[in-house]
Amino acid sequence: MISTCYYCNKNYSDPNHVATVILYKKLETDYSLGLTGLKKKKNYLKKSFQVNRCATCSKIHHTSNLPTLIFSVIIMTVVALYLLLIYKSRGAAIILTPLAGIAAAIIYIYFTYRRKIKKHGMKDLLEINEHPEIKFYLQDGWQIIEPV
Repeated sequence: MISTCYYCNKNYSDPNHVATVILYKKLETDYSLGLTGLKKKKNYLKKSFQVNRCATCSKIHHTSNLPTLIFSVIIMTVVALYLLLIYKSRGAAIILTPLAGIAAAIIYIYFTYRRKIKKHGMKDLLEINEHPEIKFYLQDGWQIIEPV
């Protein structure tokens, strides 16, 4: 059966480019006493879905990761060098460098990747909440992020 890509609703989906989405449902947490103290064991169900996607959407989803990584690494390097060379503060560099990298990634994704996706008239890889089958499970208490 040929189906349409969920992300762009234009192209035919390609079986070689499906997106896999994993949903989790927390069941219960068990506690037991071990040699090192109280141990916490999480029990949850895990369900995998194959979401139809075309080659074009797959390419756009995957090619957006590398520029984000490069931009984040550049910002982290600049911040680390600035803090080490100008302020001569190793402690601040250790703390602020990863934060700057995370902030840079978020800013890049928001201002560049999301605009690129919307310009192509497609959904982001993580915009999966409206997929009919997944939406049903999300309403039943399942979640996209693994329970902690």
